[in-house]
Amino acid sequence: IGFFQAVAGQDLRIGTSTNSPLHLFVNGVNRVNIDTSGYVSIPHDSTFLQIGASQDLDLHHNGTNSYIRNKTGDLHIRPLVAEEGIILKPNGSVEIYHDNSKKFETTSTGVNITGNLIATGNLNVNDNGNINVGNSGDLQLFHNGTNSFIDSDTGNLVISSVADLRFNSADYKFMNTADNETLARFIQNGAVELYYDASKKLETMSTGVKVVGVLSATTLTGDGSALSNLPGFSPDDQGNLKAGTNAG
Repeated sequence: IGFFQAVAGQDLRIGTSTNSPLHLFVNGVNRVNIDTSGYVSIPHDSTFLQIGASQDLDLHHNGTNSYIRNKTGDLHIRPLVAEEGIILKPNGSVEIYHDNSKKFETTSTGVNITGNLIATGNLNVNDNGNINVGNSGDLQLFHNGTNSFIDSDTGNLVISSVADLRFNSADYKFMNTADNETLARFIQNGAVELYYDASKKLETMSTGVKVVGVLSATTLTGDGSALSNLPGFSPDDQGNLKAGTNAG
C-alpha cells in the first residue's frame, strides 16, 4: 500500500508501507525507480537524466554506449571539491591534472606535456615526422622514408661518453653542410680517405698510404732502404720536401 504524506514544515514523503521499491509513472509509463536500498534507476534507453536550469548537463545510455554531455561552459571532473582532475572545453582542449597541476593538454596541432614522458613501449614517429628538441626545435631527428637525419641548427652538436664512442657502419662519409662535398670517408675492410676541398689527398691501402700532392713533414725517420721507384727529393721555396726533378 502506497502513501503520500505532506505536512507543513516537514519532508514530503512518497512511499510504500511495505518493504518494496517505489515506481514513478508519467502518462502510464514507468519513468523512475527507487529500490529499498535507495538506488535510483531510469529503466529506459535514450532517456536522459538532466541537471541544471536549462538542462545544461545530461547523462544517458542509448542501448549501446553511455554518454555524459555538457551544454554550458566547461565540464570539470574533480577528485576533490577544489582540485582539478580533467577539464573538457567545448571546441577546445582537454586538460589532465596531477595534484591540481596541469600535466597534459590537447591543442589544435597535437598535445602539450608538462614534465617527464615515460614510455614502457616504443615511441613511433611516421616518415617526415620530426622529434624536435629545444625551444625553437633547434635539434631535429627524423626519417624521410629513405634516409635518417640528426639536424642541429644552433650551436655545436656535442656527443660525449665516459667510455668508448662507437659508430657502427660499413661506410662512413663525413660531408659538408650542403651535403655535396666529401670531407672524409672510412670504408669497412678498406681505405680511409681524407679530402681537401672535395679532392682526395690521402688514402690508406693494404700496402701502406697513398698521398696525392705535397707531403710536408718536419721529421722523416727510417733509412729508406725499402723504398723503390722513388724520384729525387729537394726542398721547394718554402722549405717543404718535394719529390721530382722540378721540386724547386
